[in-house]
Amino acid sequence: MLDARYHLFYLIAIFLMLSFGILIGASYYGPVQVRQQRKAFDSLLAQTNTVVQERKEVQARLDKDEAALAAIRPNVVRGKLQGKRIILVQTGDYADATEAANTALGDSGAVVVATVTLTAKWGALGARQREALHPVAGSAEPASQDKELAAALVSALVSGTAAGPIPAAAIQGIQEQGLITVSGELTDPCRFFVVIGGSREEGVPTAIEGPLLEGFKAIPGPVTVVCCEPYTAAASSIPTFQAAGFSTIDCIDLPLGQIALPFALRGDAGDYGLKPTARRQLPAVFGGSPVP
Repeated sequence: MLDARYHLFYLIAIFLMLSFGILIGASYYGPVQVRQQRKAFDSLLAQTNTVVQERKEVQARLDKDEAALAAIRPNVVRGKLQGKRIILVQTGDYADATEAANTALGDSGAVVVATVTLTAKWGALGARQREALHPVAGSAEPASQDKELAAALVSALVSGTAAGPIPAAAIQGIQEQGLITVSGELTDPCRFFVVIGGSREEGVPTAIEGPLLEGFKAIPGPVTVVCCEPYTAAASSIPTFQAAGFSTIDCIDLPLGQIALPFALRGDAGDYGLKPTARRQLPAVFGGSPVP
């Protein structure tokens, strides 16, 4: 019994000694570690504040640059497309980008005769809807029908509905099925088009853009098409536009893109903007080197 108590007291003494040792060590080393961590934290906080301040300064400079470009834009583009009749074709869901293109064209003296908006129903046509469109798209295959519908739409836009019953019927049939909405007049022929793409839904490109651009490429004679999208587009249409061989502007929602648009329509072909897909920021007439 004595031996058991002796060993018990001995173990208690050891644990007490360890506890005192830990307390003494913590009291000696703790403040040093706390001071070191506090110093490191203060340094990290100072670096973070510096980065935040630098970002604010850079953003302020960018805002001033944007404001300056916006101020000079009307004078830069004035008269560059005087009297040119242009149709806007919106394939994406950025109506504000279409409005920005409309404003830029108006300042350049162009006349936007109509805005044609392609709806999401292009990818969701049912059998009865396709049957109703049979005179326009006679193919039984949905993919082929989309190409035929796009070709019929482009042909009608270029020739104008007053050219005869075929383009008029094409526009009417496509419109009745809810594939497009039209603001303006499509009566007379047109040879200048601005396509505005880009999708708000990331990873979901507009499938009809490819067939639509093929339709423009198949038109005989000179037809000028410039393809745009906003800089903030979640899903970009620029790769599809570039693959089709048309000029592109990747920031039509910004003054830079709105300056480039009239010059691109006038014949200064290229890929303009601020994204990695751009070859230049502005047409060569403004100087500067291509983006490497």
